[in-house]
Amino acid sequence: MSTLSLSRLLRQGFDCELLYFGRHEKEPMKELGVPLVTDLDEFARRCDVITVNVPLTDKTRGMVNKEDVIGKMKKARTKPCL
Repeated sequence: MSTLSLSRLLRQGFDCELLYFGRHEKEPMKELGVPLVTDLDEFARRCDVITVNVPLTDKTRGMVNKEDVIGKMKKARTKPCL
């Protein structure tokens, strides 16, 4: 399932606010009305669930860690999906 399909499903089936983190606005997310958050600390504080949708490489390994991201979430929990 693509991120966009998941966005549509969550907005229709659940009462939740969707956000996405990045440096630049993405047109498909803008069209869906999903707000961009450019500050990672703010993003983590506002999220109950974060999905990381990037290939696992040496550069991306550890990009979301307990100290910088997970620990700032509303309820800090991790569940690897590898």
